[in-house]
Amino acid sequence: PNLRDAKQDRLDLVFKLLSLRERMASDEALCVAALKTLKILSRKEENRLAFTRRATQGVCDVLRNNGRKISRAVASEGACVLLNACYERDNVDAVIACGGVEPLVRFLSDGGGFGDDDDGTGTNEEERLHQSRSRPQPPKPPSSPSSSSLRSNAAGAIQSISYTERGRARVRDCDGVNVLVRALRDLVGGGGKTKTATTTTTADASSSSSSSSSLALARVVGAIHNMTSDAEAVRAARTLGGVPLIVPLLRSRAPSVAGSAAGAAQNMSREAASRRMIRDAGAIPAL
Repeated sequence: PNLRDAKQDRLDLVFKLLSLRERMASDEALCVAALKTLKILSRKEENRLAFTRRATQGVCDVLRNNGRKISRAVASEGACVLLNACYERDNVDAVIACGGVEPLVRFLSDGGGFGDDDDGTGTNEEERLHQSRSRPQPPKPPSSPSSSSLRSNAAGAIQSISYTERGRARVRDCDGVNVLVRALRDLVGGGGKTKTATTTTTADASSSSSSSSSLALARVVGAIHNMTSDAEAVRAARTLGGVPLIVPLLRSRAPSVAGSAAGAAQNMSREAASRRMIRDAGAIPAL
C-alpha cells in the first residue's frame, strides 16, 4: 500500500533514530526495526530522493560499527536499505563518501563472523542466570537470516552501486571483483551449474534455501555485468577465472541470470584475451 501512495513519507524520525550510534549498537531489535522500516520506505522513488547525507551516514555507521561485530540481521537489513537507496546516483556518491562499500564487500565475502554466530565463548550458565535475575531481558530480536540471504542482499547492494562509474571504481578498489568471482564460484560450484539446496529438515527450508541461492546468483552475475564496464575489472575477472563461470550461465533458464551473463560476456569481449576465452568456452552457440 505504501508503494502505491505517491506522496513522500516522513523519514526524519527514522533518520534521527539511526544517527544514535550507541543506541543502535546496544539495541539490536530496535536497530533491525528501524532498518526494516527504511528498507520498505526506500522502495519508493520520492523517499529515495529525500535521503540526506546524515541518513546515509547513519546506515553506513551501523554497518561499520567501528569495526565491532554486528548481528547478521542488522547487516542483512542494512544491505537492503543501501540496495534500494542506491537506485539514485546521488545516494551512491553518499554511500561511497560514508564508507558503506567496504562492509558490503565484506558481507559478500564471508557471510559469517557476526555477533549472532555462537562461538562458544560466551558467559557460563551461572553468569547467565545472574544476568537474567539482575536486569530485565531486552526484547528478543527477529530470527537471524541465513548466510546466503545476507550475501544475496550484499550482492544486490553492490549491483546497485556498481551501476555508476564512481561506484564501480570504489567496489574495484575494495577488492570487489575478486569477491564477486569467488561468490560466483561458490554459487555455481566451479562448473557453471547452480548448486542445488542441500537436504534440510523441512520442504519449506529447502525451498527457501534454493530461492535465496537463485536470487544471490542473479545479483552476483548482475554485479559482474556492471563491473565489467570497467577495463581494469575485466582484466581482474579474467585472471581470476571468471570466464569459465560466466559462459555456462548463458544457458540458464532464469532470464535475469542469462541476460546478465550475456551482458558480462559482451563487456569482457572488448578485451582480446577475454574474447578468445569466451569463444573457446562455447559462448557463440549459447548466444
